[in-house]
Amino acid sequence: MPGKLIPKSVRLPSELVSYVEQQQGADFSKKLVAILYEYWKGEEQRRLNLQRYDENINARRKQYNEIVAQINKLTIVKRRVDDLAKVVDVD
Repeated sequence: MPGKLIPKSVRLPSELVSYVEQQQGADFSKKLVAILYEYWKGEEQRRLNLQRYDENINARRKQYNEIVAQINKLTIVKRRVDDLAKVVDVD
């Protein structure tokens, strides 16, 4: 895991201290270091997940826009058919 440990003094809220103490590890420092390493190593995966989510959103947005365009075209066709039906019914 870590190389040389550098002593630091940190003030943490009690709920974070409780969370760290619940983790596996020999002492508080090792537990906190393990949590930070886990977060650090997961950063790339989170970035890739967000990128994939953005791609999915953009693909669905494109599909939505295509469907709206088709609906608009069909609405125009319906209006024309309705107008034509009115003309035919007049006779």
